[in-house]
Amino acid sequence: MSLALQGSVALIAGGTRGAGRGIAVQVDHLDSGQVRALVERIDREQRGRLDVLVNDIWGGDPLTEWGVPFWKHSLENGLALHRRGIETHLITSWHAVPLMVARASGLILEVTDGVESRYRGSLYYDLVKSSVICLALAQAEELRPHGITAVALTPGYLRSEAMLDHFGVTEATWRDAVALSRPRVRVTAWGRGTQTKHSGASKGGQ
Repeated sequence: MSLALQGSVALIAGGTRGAGRGIAVQVDHLDSGQVRALVERIDREQRGRLDVLVNDIWGGDPLTEWGVPFWKHSLENGLALHRRGIETHLITSWHAVPLMVARASGLILEVTDGVESRYRGSLYYDLVKSSVICLALAQAEELRPHGITAVALTPGYLRSEAMLDHFGVTEATWRDAVALSRPRVRVTAWGRGTQTKHSGASKGGQ
């Protein structure tokens, strides 16, 4: 961790088995009441301080039907993708940002997939990931007068627990799976490893 972030108070929303890591607090980020209670706890325990918000809530991979045109894709799953990947971020920011505004300082990281304006293989998946970039840009514009920065960030292909499960491999066997060109691993560049990039970056406050 950068020395600049040591001692900072961060809320990592989605810090479970995907890209996020942190102290586990079980919260349904689609439940506004639960998120409000979490932010109130941070306000109380950290004396109103919140330096970093990481919106990394997802859980949409099992719902995405790759290679299926949108009109044949499950509508229920498609709408659930939107709720999990966008509404959760909005709800969390809505509750958490006032702590940052009160201190005229803060950083919001919106985690997405990809840095280009490109089709990501599924209309529903693409809509969510593109919307996260727009969410970062819009937050940056509205929070600039309050000294708060918002950026979208893509971590690249992660060998997280969730992704290992998705491809049916383990931390010990993923290299063997790539070497053997297992179809589910070969279909993406996931085997090349993690490469973090800024995506749709926009700053506020500075």
